[in-house]
Amino acid sequence: LQLENFVRMGLFNTIKDTIAENQLSPSLAAQGLTRLKEEIDAKLNHIKNIDTAFSSLSVEYEELDDEECELSVRIPVAKDDKSLSDLSNESKDWNFIIKTITEVFDPERPIAKIRTLSTGSWIFYLSSTPLVLWGFAITLKRVNQILTELIRMQELAGQLRQINAPTKEIENHQDKKFSTDIEILSNQLVNDYYKGTDTARKMELINATSMALKRLSRKIADGSKVTLRLGNAKKTKAADENSPTKEEEILIRKSKDYLELKKKTELEITQ
Repeated sequence: LQLENFVRMGLFNTIKDTIAENQLSPSLAAQGLTRLKEEIDAKLNHIKNIDTAFSSLSVEYEELDDEECELSVRIPVAKDDKSLSDLSNESKDWNFIIKTITEVFDPERPIAKIRTLSTGSWIFYLSSTPLVLWGFAITLKRVNQILTELIRMQELAGQLRQINAPTKEIENHQDKKFSTDIEILSNQLVNDYYKGTDTARKMELINATSMALKRLSRKIADGSKVTLRLGNAKKTKAADENSPTKEEEILIRKSKDYLELKKKTELEITQ
């Protein structure tokens, strides 16, 4: 739907850019914001019309249940590359990435089960846990920061090429910096979040995480997109404050833990 620039930080950045481009002329800035509002209103009207049409046609859709978590992976695929072999290779890569990051953040190491598949671009909708989604939010944020720096260095190299200046040193530096940054990030993630006590496994996991992050970086650079969704926290019945049952205490505690992780995940996504 191409709504990235109309919600959350995307909208904030769009507004900021509009004002920055016209900072010397308040009237032009106001006109730009008015055009942006009209564009947003048009998008929302299209979405409402689609929703109305789908409802009238009784088109089925999937909604997350309370405290249900979903990790979706969108893989852009060229028309000529849609073979079973390609699908198998992509699945193996993403299975390794998700399995590794899951182990870092969730000691239960749940298996990512497929909820739904979509065509066009391949989209995998996977069931997950709050801990895993929180971990992916942290990981994706840090990986995107590394890729952003890499893109800036590539742009600088491109500018130098235009004036026939040497770029070999910059290109060598960006390759080394990328590998170094990924290694540092792998160590930080495992040391900060891995709860296992097996030292040998911890070292193996650092190496595996480095491999997973390099693959994830390549996937993102090639256009893949990971989306995280968390359902609402379950509404627990108000228990008697003086004598809540053990079952009520467990449900209340689980609901609070889930809500805390949901907020932390959403904070990582929006920052």
